[in-house]
Amino acid sequence: MIVNLMLGGMETTTNLIGNTTIALLEDPAELRAVQHNPGLVPRVVEESLRHVSPIQGMFRETTEEVWLGDTLVPAGSVLELMFGSANRPDFRRS
Repeated sequence: MIVNLMLGGMETTTNLIGNTTIALLEDPAELRAVQHNPGLVPRVVEESLRHVSPIQGMFRETTEEVWLGDTLVPAGSVLELMFGSANRPDFRRS
């Protein structure tokens, strides 16, 4: 259990730091803003978690039948919710 907690916490934290660093290096204006105002760090972390989450999905079990689009999903079905694809433009609709 301890090993799982350590590895799980280490991977997600490492990915968060790496993703945030890359995002700031790709946007020098944002990087300068954070450098000049460290009070922005909590908002930067929050936005980084939203935009490039270190966890891309999670399994859930339906408690009742539900329609997803044109598909009826029975109660007790296990679904993997891929929230890593959220907050992204749908380029097919451009």
